[in-house]
Amino acid sequence: MQRVGAESGTLYPRATRQPVHRQSSSNNSSNGILIALGIMVFLLTIAVAWVALRPAKSGQDTRADALLQRVTSVEGALTSLRTGVETLAKQTQAAVNANAAAIKKLQGGTKPTPAAVLPLRCAAEVQAEIDDIRGYIAYGTGITRRVTPDCKAYLQPRYGG
Repeated sequence: MQRVGAESGTLYPRATRQPVHRQSSSNNSSNGILIALGIMVFLLTIAVAWVALRPAKSGQDTRADALLQRVTSVEGALTSLRTGVETLAKQTQAAVNANAAAIKKLQGGTKPTPAAVLPLRCAAEVQAEIDDIRGYIAYGTGITRRVTPDCKAYLQPRYGG
C-alpha cells in the first residue's frame, strides 16, 4: 500500500479548496427578504404584546357578566345548602333526643333515688364489717371499717354499735 501525501503523514491526499463563485445579486436579494421577514415578525410580536397588555375598555366584558351570574347562582345554592344542613341537624338532634328518651323508658325510667340505693350500700358496708371481724378473729388484724351513720339508722342495730 502506497502512502499518498507522505509529507503530511496521512493516508489521504490533501484536499485543495476551490473558490466558490456566487452571484452577488441573488445573495443580496435573499438577505433582504430575510431581513424584511425578521422585521415583520418583530412588529407582529410587539402588536400581540400590546393587544394582550392594553387596559380593558370601560365597559365590562360579557364573560365577566356571565362569570358574575355564575358566582351569584353558586352563592344561592350554597345558602340553600347551608339552611338544609341546619334543618337536618335540628331533625337529627330531635331524633337523638327521642331515642334517648325511649331507651331510658325501656331501662326503667330515671336514676334510682338515694333511698333506693341505701339498702344496697348498707349491705356492702355490713359485709365489709363482717370481713373485718373474721380477719380479727383469724389473724388478729385490726377492725378498721365502720358502718356509716345513715346505714346505722337504716339497720337499727340491737346493741347500739
